[in-house]
Amino acid sequence: MTALKRHDWNRARTAESLGIHKTTLFRKIKELGLNPPRSRRR
Repeated sequence: MTALKRHDWNRARTAESLGIHKTTLFRKIKELGLNPPRSRRR
């Protein structure tokens, strides 16, 4: 969660910084039930 916040929920950059493949990170996010914050863009 800390790494995701550090990279503003950019999952590709987060995975790279953790040294794991992005699909592994996507799987872990899903397993843990984490949801990105809602975008403020409209």
